[in-house]
Amino acid sequence: QPGFTPLATLPNRPLREDLTVAALTRLGNQANVTALVEAHEAACNAQMYVYPEVHEVLAALVPDFVLGVITNGPGPMQREKLERFALTPYFSVIAVDTEVGFTKPDRRIFEWAAAQVELKPEELLFIGNDPDSDIAGARNAGWKNARIIRGSSGVIETEESALSSLHEVLLLPAVAEVKQAG
Repeated sequence: QPGFTPLATLPNRPLREDLTVAALTRLGNQANVTALVEAHEAACNAQMYVYPEVHEVLAALVPDFVLGVITNGPGPMQREKLERFALTPYFSVIAVDTEVGFTKPDRRIFEWAAAQVELKPEELLFIGNDPDSDIAGARNAGWKNARIIRGSSGVIETEESALSSLHEVLLLPAVAEVKQAG
């Protein structure tokens, strides 16, 4: 898709600078771009975190499942986040929309990821938090899905499972069956 190529390849700092310059140009002021980019990076880094159970659950899943990530955003930024929190080693496939060319909820990014792991849609489970890009996208691609709604009671909602934490992924029937058999 048009415009994806720079987002898939431009390193983080130049991308942030380009976005900041573009925004300031629209506002009529390009002064202090470096200071603004550094302040933005510091603010973003201070706000980023991984929920405490993530590493534990991913480590429990890796022996029995092929894991992957489907994410929207500039490739280098998304990959930097995965590296920063030591998540990359868990995943066999990392599908970044700007690199693949399709953005969630477009079913084609899900199809691309399925092809990478050579599995059929009905063999795949997508865990996400956004009802539109994650859950609707996975459902439209034929994947099973579960939505994490932090603070929920873990009740079943319509066609998807609602999870209050990632720990509950291990309790999903499709996951529990494989874990018990393995």
